[in-house]
Amino acid sequence: MPRLLLQYAASIFLVVSFYFYKKSGQALINRLIFSTIALWSYLYINTYAFLDYLSGDGIDSAVIYHLKYGLDGVGWQDFWREITVYILFIIFGLVIFYWLVKKNNLKTNNKIHIVLAYFFIFLSFFLNPANFDLYRLKALNASANKAVVPFDAYYEIPEIKPSAKAKNLIIIYAEGLEQTYFNEIAFPGLIKGLRQLQDKSTYFTNIKNVAGANWTIGGLVASQCGLPLFTPTLDGNGLNVMKEFLPAAVCLSDLLKNQGYRLAYFGGASLDFAGKGRFFTSHNYDEIYGREELLPLLKDQSYKSVWGPYDDTLFDLAYDRYDKMAKSFDKTAMVILTLDTHHPRGHISKSCGNLKYQDGSNPILNAVACSDYLISSFVDKIQKSENGSNTVIAILSDHLAHKNTATGQLDKLDRNNLFMIIESGSTKERRIDQQGSALDESVTILPFIGYQAKIGLGRDLINIKENAAEISQIHNYLAYWPNDIIKFWNLAPIKEFVKFDMKRKNISIDGKNYAMPALVELNEKLDVNIKFGNSNNKKTLYDAVLALDEKTPYFLVDKQNQSDYYLTIGKGEACRQKIRLEDGYILTADEIKKLACITPLDSEPLEMRRVAHAGGAINGQTYTNSLEALDKNLKNGFTYFEIDFSFTSDGKLACVHDWGDNTKKLLNDELLKRPTYNEFKDLAEKANLNVCTLESLIDWLNRHPAAYLITDIKEKNLEGLAIIAKEYPDFSARVIPQIYQPEEYESVKKMGYKKIIWTLYRFGGSNDDVLKWVKKFEGPLVITMDKGRAATSLPRQLKRLNIPSYAHTINSADDKYKFINLYGITEIYTDSLLPINDK
Repeated sequence: MPRLLLQYAASIFLVVSFYFYKKSGQALINRLIFSTIALWSYLYINTYAFLDYLSGDGIDSAVIYHLKYGLDGVGWQDFWREITVYILFIIFGLVIFYWLVKKNNLKTNNKIHIVLAYFFIFLSFFLNPANFDLYRLKALNASANKAVVPFDAYYEIPEIKPSAKAKNLIIIYAEGLEQTYFNEIAFPGLIKGLRQLQDKSTYFTNIKNVAGANWTIGGLVASQCGLPLFTPTLDGNGLNVMKEFLPAAVCLSDLLKNQGYRLAYFGGASLDFAGKGRFFTSHNYDEIYGREELLPLLKDQSYKSVWGPYDDTLFDLAYDRYDKMAKSFDKTAMVILTLDTHHPRGHISKSCGNLKYQDGSNPILNAVACSDYLISSFVDKIQKSENGSNTVIAILSDHLAHKNTATGQLDKLDRNNLFMIIESGSTKERRIDQQGSALDESVTILPFIGYQAKIGLGRDLINIKENAAEISQIHNYLAYWPNDIIKFWNLAPIKEFVKFDMKRKNISIDGKNYAMPALVELNEKLDVNIKFGNSNNKKTLYDAVLALDEKTPYFLVDKQNQSDYYLTIGKGEACRQKIRLEDGYILTADEIKKLACITPLDSEPLEMRRVAHAGGAINGQTYTNSLEALDKNLKNGFTYFEIDFSFTSDGKLACVHDWGDNTKKLLNDELLKRPTYNEFKDLAEKANLNVCTLESLIDWLNRHPAAYLITDIKEKNLEGLAIIAKEYPDFSARVIPQIYQPEEYESVKKMGYKKIIWTLYRFGGSNDDVLKWVKKFEGPLVITMDKGRAATSLPRQLKRLNIPSYAHTINSADDKYKFINLYGITEIYTDSLLPINDK
């Protein structure tokens, strides 16, 4: 049911409840109770209506974000009419409250009327669309815990590679100026200058809004970092206490900085608003100009809107600075964010003169017409400048227009964001109708300035053959990934130290700063989850500590009196220490583990997940050990992959089970003899399936950090494991070796492998021999066995020793049930039984 209809229904039922209540003739105490409920319900409806007007989409992620971050820098005068109406409604609500409390002349207590009054007021409360919006947000959070496809299967670790001579870049984010305004039937003659630019640009007609990108900072983050803006739930002060904005994300600016670019941002609004300044500071911008930085540069200090400098001034200042940057630095990039088309009515720069759209009665359309003129004039000025021929300009919406004086016309159309890329000298248009979103914009822009890149969930909308299906899947799966994306707000594991700066009230974790007071939850790997609290409200964080379970390590930094901060560190009641902090106090990672009673890494249990045998089946084929199988089965939910290895004739590892008929078929070659490694690589690249080499497998693991490798080396196991340890720097964290004889255990541990699987298919001893050996081993261990051993008492005997077990290879649901539920096997190796919803 549409939000507006729900609002009307809730309001009508509320009035109906007033009518019946006044006819019921209640005593004073009952009148007070009902009147309080009525006032609360009335304010609830009107507050929702106010928020809905501001956001255009009820209580959505943008509203929640701004409540978390704060509203510093908002141009409240833009909304003076809406605020005035809201205040008048509040005053009217108090009048209603008085009217309901006031005694009437009815002397009877009419039970039917009182029942109807309460029925309609609770019905009004239930139908308030705020409830549906809050439920929708709660359902989004709940779905994040039910991800059916791993985030890592689609997230591409950001990287950039030069592909041509580098060019300068200007990105113009046009505030709420969407592609829909280009519709000549709905808005004839509205867009003129930008339409001329579009006729000689590469432009995109199907750029959709996606979750986490439907307001300004969300659009900036999505387009620059390839990530929607999902934020953590924080106690106390909220997001504005964080010293860095998405510190673990690698964004467009970070990549360009590494390529030697000078980076600048120009925007008329305050940098404090929504954390824009913190975002640009955290991601390598050299120069950042917002309202406070630009106002002193104005010749006429009075010439500004409620937000900051008008767009004509913004473009003049940006042009002057860009011209100097382009002359002083080899490579430059600038981001400009406009303001004049901000909802609800927009603003008109003086440079537009008497420019109006049609009869000038619609203020936002006048602002759009002015913005069209200013942006196209700025582009023309850049292209005619000394460095214009070496500059690429991208123009894009920061988001679809929020509720404004043209919303009624916009909502009748298929709404899309603006996105065009303009190359100097281009005379022909290139229209791209492929569906995309802000997530894809940076990856699509970079080839125009001489780079190929990968950035998060973004895909190149030009080279779309491989990407079209993935883009649609990414849009569908975003609702399942908030927890994965929120991790970009937190640091990587504590690797070196935590330092406490008492002068600045900062906690520095490996050099990255966070505000005090704070609660830092840890795990055995020293991953961190940070919660912040108000320094005037110690109870918030202390209650959070009490709510932790006994197994969660943590440290708390909080004030204990007017001046002193204390560090409380530990895990549960049995392990807890309190330390008075002095400036510069440092704890190393090892000291934190010791003080928080964290189990040493070598003693961590091996988490059991279903294993994709030989990379898992693909197109009905097994034993392929191919990159295609790995990609497919990662998307199917597998994160643990067993890969077969055999040696080539020159003593290197290849991902094949053996050199027999199966491999011959995969490589489309007779293989009269065992090939060299280079011969194998050539054959693998030409095969229908790309059978992995050790080199390509390591590259795949680097690109998919959620995946783990389980080795099955068919000959000279220790020699093969030594090669992997030498070639793959992250082997101890990402590779779980299989050993075949118990005597190999100590040798493999000494190589640096932390977790080990003993597979029994080559071991000739009895079950009792297995049990005797495992009691001698120290550290994480799993036993893998064939179906014959799995059908004995061995799995349950191992379970009593806290040693998990696998059975291989299980491809029948009935067998899986039998071995797990009847014989006590913990998990299975399989070609085809997906781990999703199969427990």
